[in-house]
Amino acid sequence: MSSTDVQSHKPGGDVDSFKFEHNLHFTEERYVSLFGAFRKKTRPLRIAALGMLGLACLFSPYTLVIGVFVLFFSIFGIFILRWIPKSAVHVYRNSPYLHDPLTYGVDYRGLWLVGPLIEARVPWAAATVWARRDGWLRITAVGAPLFWFPIDELKRAGMYEPVMKLCKQHAAQFNAHSGNK
Repeated sequence: MSSTDVQSHKPGGDVDSFKFEHNLHFTEERYVSLFGAFRKKTRPLRIAALGMLGLACLFSPYTLVIGVFVLFFSIFGIFILRWIPKSAVHVYRNSPYLHDPLTYGVDYRGLWLVGPLIEARVPWAAATVWARRDGWLRITAVGAPLFWFPIDELKRAGMYEPVMKLCKQHAAQFNAHSGNK
């Protein structure tokens, strides 16, 4: 994934007047890596402990059904961990627009994505979830593809704070225990 040609415009330094664009070209490997960085981290140790609890429950006739139930969910948890990267590959392969260079943009009015096969623009009111991880800001919006922004480039352009202010105002933080919306 390379990020080039950053363009920014911030005349007044205010949230009411800024614009940031960057170009991004995904490869399958990098898309899967970035997509996986944002999934909820399920700890293998928790799944193993759950499996051990399920096994222990199998030794008593009173807890046998509970043990089978717990084992079923721990095995399901193991398979779901293996399935998530495959789903990212599926998304990449079945989304032809991800194979082309894309321009992602953000300003005080909304977010956009432009490429040879796609043009999506949404107002900030459509933003639903935001997350920061591994140097990237990901914003999800209703009826639109994911929006990806490199945090370092946003900071260098002086756009990070206005963008984060709008994210916090219009969307919830991913995996946050208290609602930010």
